[in-house]
Amino acid sequence: MTIDGTNISTFGMKVSNLDDYFNLPARKKILAQPGNEAKDIVFQPRTATIKLLGMVADTTDLLAKLEAFETLLKLSLKHDIVLLGHNESFTGVFAQGYELQMPFINGKIITINLPVTIC
Repeated sequence: MTIDGTNISTFGMKVSNLDDYFNLPARKKILAQPGNEAKDIVFQPRTATIKLLGMVADTTDLLAKLEAFETLLKLSLKHDIVLLGHNESFTGVFAQGYELQMPFINGKIITINLPVTIC
């Protein structure tokens, strides 16, 4: 996966799972009366969760990789995300931050849940 052209493998991470990406979002209510024309159908933004797995050598390595990853996420509001090998790309916002799951597996593998709002 790349975020704004930066491959997440540079942070020692890879995509483990992508949840809720293919779910159809709810329709947005913008009219007092329901409309059936194409211009009347507007959908709510949808949220997917990207689960990342990463390898770290120790706590210092973990902190360095997380700091660099956070810097990438804070560079802009909207990000261009490409899922390598799946021919999927979309624009998303990481408004909810990320969750680092504890404890580490064997002290070397980390799991990060990264919610993304797809624009």
